[in-house]
Amino acid sequence: MGPPPPPPPLLLPRRDGALGRLLGGPPLGWQGSGWQAALLATSILVSSNLPIHSQEISILLEPSNLIEEGETISLTPQVSPDPFRDCRWLRGMELIMTHEAGQPLFVLGEAYSGREVMEQDCSLYISNATEDDSGTYTVIIDRDGASYARGDVDLLVAAKLSQAVLQPAKSIVEENGNVTLQCITSGSSVFTISWVKDGQPVPETEVLSNQSHKLMLRNITRDVAGSYTCVATNPFSNVASNPGQIIVTGGTFPSALDSPDWSGASWKSGDIVKIVAGTFSALLVICIGLMLLFFCLREMQTLEKRDAASCPCAICTAIGSASVL
Repeated sequence: MGPPPPPPPLLLPRRDGALGRLLGGPPLGWQGSGWQAALLATSILVSSNLPIHSQEISILLEPSNLIEEGETISLTPQVSPDPFRDCRWLRGMELIMTHEAGQPLFVLGEAYSGREVMEQDCSLYISNATEDDSGTYTVIIDRDGASYARGDVDLLVAAKLSQAVLQPAKSIVEENGNVTLQCITSGSSVFTISWVKDGQPVPETEVLSNQSHKLMLRNITRDVAGSYTCVATNPFSNVASNPGQIIVTGGTFPSALDSPDWSGASWKSGDIVKIVAGTFSALLVICIGLMLLFFCLREMQTLEKRDAASCPCAICTAIGSASVL
């Protein structure tokens, strides 16, 4: 029994809807629906017509698996230079291109962006890399229809971060309430977020949720009040946001033994009224006392001039006796 027949030509729809095209040639013109394209790709990859003897190979990715946006990447299969029947490159499950040995033309797939070039030795070059180029790259080399080599490698492309903005810039929340801060970044989609409060890292135990780059604090207490910033970091840059202020209101008024927070950030609105009312009452008592003292002194002077034997008030009598002594 001879070897199985060769696999059918690998043609997948491009982004423009066409099934594919040959370099230097016109589009093939066949239009297919999404499910037809997916069925075709799946049938090709898992078809019983694929070669039955496989070899796992490594791929040399240069300059590295992690590169900055804008660089040029080369992916070279580490395989013996034996003649091959065809070579195909995929990103994820999407075809980039296929090259048949001895032929000057290439079949392009939907993952082809116009920046990819395949050499005769099956090496793949990607110029001016973008974050969209990140993913798992797979090479499949069909040697003779009965054996093939396959390899995979992961690539991460990241751009420099340009800005981080914390929203809202000011949050006023009642004690035992909830507050959410969001860190909005630009320049790159590859980054991690960390949070800082009053210049110190926010403990992970206080971060109940960091999904979607949000800091969510629940059932907050007064010690949550302060200035917050978020820091976005990736392998090539890091940026800090504008500060965001959290003000906590509510709770009880601090006692005389407590150290007052003169910033007022943690007092409820009625506390200020209590302070003003208490101050006014104290001033009123002092004024009344001064007026009473002035009246008694005046009466004492009048009685001295008249040689009066008594004073109409006990306080004046005491003061007059003290002055005679």
